[in-house]
Amino acid sequence: FRSYTLQVANVGLANDYKDRTTVFRVRLEGEQLLFLALGIEVAVAWVKSLLPAIVISDSLEDRKTPKYPKLLHGRR
Repeated sequence: FRSYTLQVANVGLANDYKDRTTVFRVRLEGEQLLFLALGIEVAVAWVKSLLPAIVISDSLEDRKTPKYPKLLHGRR
């Protein structure tokens, strides 16, 4: 077995894959993985779930701390 990291990964529907219409593709570490979903809704759900995982997959040292808006309390 081989393990992969989602750092610098890319995910999307495999529209150019003509044999099946419910295939999504994950590209990572120079390889391409094709997954066959049970339906287009399931494929889209997988893509929508993997995208945030890719965003937060950077190491903690490389990840920037999010800046939250400051809420100012008005004087009454």
